[in-house]
Amino acid sequence: MTVSSDRLAGALQTAGMALHEVASRTNPGQVALEVQRLNDAVRRAAAGRVGPFAQPADFAAMLLAHADPCNDAQAR
Repeated sequence: MTVSSDRLAGALQTAGMALHEVASRTNPGQVALEVQRLNDAVRRAAAGRVGPFAQPADFAAMLLAHADPCNDAQAR
């Protein structure tokens, strides 16, 4: 399900005030676009690798399983 940037921006603005009683200093539209960009990237990365019945931690496990061993900071 895709939510429009305007609706997401409104939800973010409302949630910020309701949860923290503080208005965001960042334009809600800019935050909404970034949230959508990140969600799209996660969906593309998970497509065909994580099924609809997976738990949230399964995505992190999948990323680790497909990680490039050259990026292992502990091995250095």
